[in-house]
Amino acid sequence: MQLIIEHGLLLSDLERTPELDLAIDGADEVDEKLTLIKGGGGCLLQEKIVVNAAKEFVVVADYRKNSGALGQQWKKGVPIEVLPLAYRFVIVVLFRI
Repeated sequence: MQLIIEHGLLLSDLERTPELDLAIDGADEVDEKLTLIKGGGGCLLQEKIVVNAAKEFVVVADYRKNSGALGQQWKKGVPIEVLPLAYRFVIVVLFRI
């Protein structure tokens, strides 16, 4: 937040600013093809809502997130977030994979 204030940027939320010009977020892991794992922090649904509210979305990652294949660095599995009303449907879909 300090950088936002120092550079005179507007800090807001979707209640006050429902349409965003740009959203920026970090990745948990990125492979050589720029395929990535996101959402490991547990806010996957919130992140998806913000991404869809933005005209442009930028993912940032430094060398610590690089990997030859997904799963080499991020050992916690692929994150999913399930809403209570959809848990049975999601279980069915996951077992099909």
